[in-house]
Amino acid sequence: MTQQSLFRRPAYTALLLLQVLWLSGCSSPPIEDAIEQAIREMAKGVEERKASPVMDRLHDDMKIDGHHGSMNRDDARRMLMAVFLRHQNISVILTNIQVTPDSVRLDRASARFNALVTGGSGGLLPQRAELYRMRSEWQLDGGDWKLIEMDARRALE
Repeated sequence: MTQQSLFRRPAYTALLLLQVLWLSGCSSPPIEDAIEQAIREMAKGVEERKASPVMDRLHDDMKIDGHHGSMNRDDARRMLMAVFLRHQNISVILTNIQVTPDSVRLDRASARFNALVTGGSGGLLPQRAELYRMRSEWQLDGGDWKLIEMDARRALE
């Protein structure tokens, strides 16, 4: 059977199309969903005062720029520990998560979102609250999306 006659037969064409759709459904989640899930996992880790969900998502060459200056991965770990020591209760509310895959590199993407972060010592109201506008760059590393760069600015800056 020639290739031309294969595509002329509707049954074969339909079967081929179903196989392509089935195979595409078996792939990993879309980049946007995977990175949004990673961001939410990191926020949950902060709320639960667990460093590993955050640190596991940081690329070895990660760099964060923010109102406290520039930080590498080790600086981020130290800052996270200080936040855990300072605040008994931490809440992170994420809004407007927008993930954009890189148009050239399939292993890169960027994400923008807002994060309302509150912290306190266990009282009824938080002692501190900050709204941040976050811009982040992600890289696929061994099957996992890792944060490689982030810029965190207070919403009013």
